[in-house]
Amino acid sequence: MGGVDKMDGLIALYRSRIRQRKWYWPIFSYLLDASVSNVWLLMKRLNPNDPNCASLLHFRRYIALGFLNTYGKMPSRRRTATSSVNPSQFDNVGHMIRYNESARRCQVCKKKSNFICIKHFVHGVPFKGRLVQTNL
Repeated sequence: MGGVDKMDGLIALYRSRIRQRKWYWPIFSYLLDASVSNVWLLMKRLNPNDPNCASLLHFRRYIALGFLNTYGKMPSRRRTATSSVNPSQFDNVGHMIRYNESARRCQVCKKKSNFICIKHFVHGVPFKGRLVQTNL
């Protein structure tokens, strides 16, 4: 029983705390902790002079930094502009706003809006003081 007690002691030293409501997360985190502690014991036997295997904490940090260096950069979720800017959008002539029954996203602030520009058929959020034309 010495091996099981040692493994439980190593897992209890630096337990992964993943707080989820799914039933399988505690099992997954226990298997992850058991795997890391067993690999640390093997690495310590095979490479006794390796500074990354000096303690279980250093080894866990070494693994975490390895994953962060490999997979740490999140892909950008920003959308690129696919349409070119029409210069008539900024001429301040003939832009009338009307109320539309279907709500779509504003092209500037990405909020849902029921207002549309009659000249360009572009959905947008009206500013204060603009005329809202509903009889079209």
